[in-house]
Amino acid sequence: MADLVSPPAYDSDGDTAQRPTSSVLEKYAYFDNRQNATTAVCDLDKGSIQVTFCVAHPPRASYFCVYTTHFAPAQFGAAPQILATEGPLALIRVIIGRRKSYFSPGVGDLFVYHAGGDLPPSLKRLPSPAPHFFDDSYAAIVRHCPRRRCPQRRGIKEDHDCSDCNYVVAARQADQDHTPYHSGSQCKAITIGGEEGTVAWAILGKYTRRIMFCDVLAITDTSPHPPVLRFLHMPGMESPGEYTVCLQDIDLLDDGSIAYIELQLTEEYTWEANTWRIKIDRSSPLSSTQWQWECTFRSSDISQSLHDRLDVGDAEAVFYVGPPILSLQDDGIVYILTKTDPEDPCKSWLLAIDMKKNKVQQVQELVGDRGFFVFQPYFTTTSISKYIQVINPGKQKAKRQKMVPSQCKKLGGVSMEPHWQDDMELDDEVDDTQSLPEPVPLTKHESEMDYLSKPALQSTDRTGTGRGM
Repeated sequence: MADLVSPPAYDSDGDTAQRPTSSVLEKYAYFDNRQNATTAVCDLDKGSIQVTFCVAHPPRASYFCVYTTHFAPAQFGAAPQILATEGPLALIRVIIGRRKSYFSPGVGDLFVYHAGGDLPPSLKRLPSPAPHFFDDSYAAIVRHCPRRRCPQRRGIKEDHDCSDCNYVVAARQADQDHTPYHSGSQCKAITIGGEEGTVAWAILGKYTRRIMFCDVLAITDTSPHPPVLRFLHMPGMESPGEYTVCLQDIDLLDDGSIAYIELQLTEEYTWEANTWRIKIDRSSPLSSTQWQWECTFRSSDISQSLHDRLDVGDAEAVFYVGPPILSLQDDGIVYILTKTDPEDPCKSWLLAIDMKKNKVQQVQELVGDRGFFVFQPYFTTTSISKYIQVINPGKQKAKRQKMVPSQCKKLGGVSMEPHWQDDMELDDEVDDTQSLPEPVPLTKHESEMDYLSKPALQSTDRTGTGRGM
């Protein structure tokens, strides 16, 4: 069950008229009845659910709050989580009843939050995609508009968002032999967009790095053939050692190029990060030879002044780091979670590292009761911040939404290599009036294995004692 963790004291940064073009967003929600101009409400069979975003300029972390009228935080199986964002949209998974575990990928209810733009923000509940479940990092949102033939031209992401715009949710199906033991690799879904609604699924691992592309919007009920999949191998650092840890991120930047970062952490906790980039050219197929190395940053490049600022006198002190987070701007900025004491979850900072200038640009301490531990992907970068409402919430009431009609399709007949034996499904906007489930306890076996799998989030009290979510 999810513990009640107080959100940070700040709501939004300073002058809300200066919305950040992109932000570093905590992927897991706080339980709080916080309301501002971003608040949206969706009616459920029992009461309602409310979502509010609190946006800050990086490297300060943005976050979101969830509140329900008929369900207490203790009834949630895990903290609500952002699975994907695209433009003004955010896909949120809410689990009420069962505790989330590796035995139940894809459980819970899905909601799509729309930041509103010129309209009030909205929150819509999607029907269950069952029996087609997918893991948290396997989903992407694809926007399309019947009034515009191509929402993304020449590889440059556009800000177009009108009342006729629609979306689909595309995801790789979860592995059927799901196990509580980490396989050493992870998947990240990226929306490329364009007329065909291309989605890229990147497999990031120590020895396996490649991307699978699929044109989602080109798939229709009348398509005579299965979807065509294209693969692209990714670069990487030379021969990681047996005890080397690889932390990676990949994303589509605002200039239309794909950026990739790999951070290798040695047994002595010294580390080195390298970035590459590839430009998307829709007139010709992509090749792995088109990747261009860009920058390198090493832990030894951290200056003494930063040690002093973090109250670490020893210049040789170890900095424990988490997965890197790429900025969506073409500015060479990478955000890295860092700690000086891995046993103290409350003492954490986000470093904004300028890879081009080879220096730490900014340091932001993470505040609040939530404990952050290295190696866990707590954050994501998103452009939803530039679509949020900035008017006084008293002048405009959040629009209440109900479940929207949609269809769920499974795309069969896809031939892939052995470790890619997954079909993909589309989750377009079917009337499903099932209410949120009542709490169902885990079996004894599930409880034992769920404990072994370790929760991704922990809350801490003032003494630093951790409590599992």
